[in-house]
Amino acid sequence: MPYTLVQFLSGMAILLITLAAVQGAFQVGMHLAITTPMVPLHPRKAPRSQQRLFNLLTVLIGPLCWLGALFLLIFGPASYRPNFSFAIVVGPFGAIARYHISRLLNPISSTLPYGTLFCNTLSTTIVAVMQLLARHPRNALGCAALKGVIDGFCGSLSTISTMVVELRGLSTFHSYRYILVSWAAAQCALVVILGSWVWSGARAGLCWQ
Repeated sequence: MPYTLVQFLSGMAILLITLAAVQGAFQVGMHLAITTPMVPLHPRKAPRSQQRLFNLLTVLIGPLCWLGALFLLIFGPASYRPNFSFAIVVGPFGAIARYHISRLLNPISSTLPYGTLFCNTLSTTIVAVMQLLARHPRNALGCAALKGVIDGFCGSLSTISTMVVELRGLSTFHSYRYILVSWAAAQCALVVILGSWVWSGARAGLCWQ
């Protein structure tokens, strides 16, 4: 079997398995929520003092954890950088960007969540650019930074869980259209950025491999 066909089939298998896994996880979560007796906790019904304490802890813990990761990146062992530090430091910015982009673009249409679609496509585009840069000679710090952007920023900017929730609220036609448009947009970004480079004859591996 030709190698390119094997790669194509592998990619399609990963895509289908991922979609099936997240759909199954969402369905199991819904069943657990229905069948498991839980005490409803509504923040607005909590005492005002407890609500203020919860809000204060939430505001403090997040930035403190981020500062800890930043100090670990600057002063920690070099071995931590490619595996943990860069991804943790840049990850929150991807989540914040996705939140604001989704709030801005998703209300445009009730049948196609443009915000989530844009975030997933943008994340794929950035991943392709980072992988392209990672195929050129890099020092250890630069390579760790590129990998951190992929794992942290792009991992937080993209979302399959939100996409699955949105699919549940769409009709059959619109849900299939959403999946196909998302897949096609991501593939086009990869083909244009990485495909043209590979077809030029370059075959260098990633700097972290």
